[in-house]
Amino acid sequence: MKEKIKSIFSDFLAIRFSYKIEKDEDRRRYKMMQYISMTLAAVSSVMFILNVLTKKEGLMISTLLFTVFNVIFSIYLKVRKEIGQISYILFLAVIMVLFAYFIITGGTEGFSPIWMIILPTVAYMAFGMKMGMFYSILVMTEIIFFFYVPIGKELLQWEYTTSFHMRFPLVYFTSCIIGFFIEARREYI
Repeated sequence: MKEKIKSIFSDFLAIRFSYKIEKDEDRRRYKMMQYISMTLAAVSSVMFILNVLTKKEGLMISTLLFTVFNVIFSIYLKVRKEIGQISYILFLAVIMVLFAYFIITGGTEGFSPIWMIILPTVAYMAFGMKMGMFYSILVMTEIIFFFYVPIGKELLQWEYTTSFHMRFPLVYFTSCIIGFFIEARREYI
């Protein structure tokens, strides 16, 4: 009986948190996740160098940590040859923290939050409709929290213009809709 319960529990963990890449769509998403992670590592390493040259210490640390995370994540994906919900959750958590830092500090003269615009399209491509929409909605919630909720607004260290407060969420939402339609067309047509 004890072995049966242990077997059921391990089967649950194997299915729930990790799965082998067997279907073509899963293989495509797995490869996409690898490419995205490697691309993010390359781009964030270039941003790290720019931050070193411009002496932006906070951004230097954040881009270095993001580079290291993406290098480790890329190696993990390459070695394990599987992906699961833990990977998605970890990736989302790192992105959420990085984007929160960008919004709070403004990054380089208020420019860094603009990186958030690419998330919806990339999330839909890498994770599919459901998970891509989940990521996009969570980041939209983060934007709303920092720009419209009094507690979130208090945390802001960068003085965004009224125009940015009004337009940035709209541009992000537009990116969500475009990413959704691109993925819907790819998945269902």
